[in-house]
Amino acid sequence: MKCIQLIPEHIFFALRFFLAPFFTLILAKTLFELLAFNFLDLNQVLIQQVSGVQEISGVIQTNEIKARLLWATSVMVYFFIMIGFGAFIWNLLKSSETKLTLLIFVIIASAISVVETSYLLNVESAESPIASIFRFTFDALSGSGLFTANQLFIVHTTLDIINLIGFLVVPFGIVAGCCIMHEIPLTSHKDAEYFLGRSVQLKKLITGGSAVMVIGVIHMQLWLNWPLAFLGGAEDIIQLKSITLLICQYWGVSYSLIIAALYVPSISYLSNQAKLALQQGSDREQRKDPSKWLIENHMMFSPIASLPQILTVIAPMLVGTFGSTLSDLVFY
Repeated sequence: MKCIQLIPEHIFFALRFFLAPFFTLILAKTLFELLAFNFLDLNQVLIQQVSGVQEISGVIQTNEIKARLLWATSVMVYFFIMIGFGAFIWNLLKSSETKLTLLIFVIIASAISVVETSYLLNVESAESPIASIFRFTFDALSGSGLFTANQLFIVHTTLDIINLIGFLVVPFGIVAGCCIMHEIPLTSHKDAEYFLGRSVQLKKLITGGSAVMVIGVIHMQLWLNWPLAFLGGAEDIIQLKSITLLICQYWGVSYSLIIAALYVPSISYLSNQAKLALQQGSDREQRKDPSKWLIENHMMFSPIASLPQILTVIAPMLVGTFGSTLSDLVFY
């Protein structure tokens, strides 16, 4: 009871919007850990095939260079997008009404990130499909004999940084959404413009989050397809690429559902509250037909009116095909 009294009511209100995306994230990771067990066997098959190559031809070396440069390009774009999205999230968190609000949100996001990082640092890659996504490529690169220890160290360090960012971006993105919502019940009355401002911030958040998830899925696919350049048989490449594509599509769908789980309840609440504010306002025309104002300001919560946001939400789900197209450039 004392803990509840110490934490302001508006923080508890905001955390209602935290639960759905957080449990979607947990469900996605749990299901992948439990059901993607055959991916570990595929990893060992790839390592054996790459290690068994006696001589690397000029064609294979050329394909490997193209695959590496495509992956490096995705890394550069990933860092560029993350810098902008990170700055946006930090500005949202700094706009918290009180230092206690900021502290609670940061502690929640940091705790989730620390738990996830600790798990992947301590679990054996042979027992964790998520951890094996890293080993799938790195072990194949190590077994190829084409790279020096220093080059492998650079690749390893780059992936460590990207993984660390990945552990941070989803929890902090979710609490940034909570930060947008947390001021709403502080006073008994808000005008429609207030909810419009919150709606604009929320749309910017999901647009930035979707961009991060899209480049994250593309990066994952280019990373997983990098060692396929060492395989000479076209049939082997096609079979393995189909598996890596499905893995990336799984995470694309998961990321889209996480974004939707944050966006849909939040925008629905903002739309309803804006409509209520218009009905209680002084403008007679708006009281009579609040839907007109909502449509004009893109706050009407409906499939047709929300089409741009729907496309933003499902972008990570659709990006797998684009990543596969980029990977096809390696073999031409």
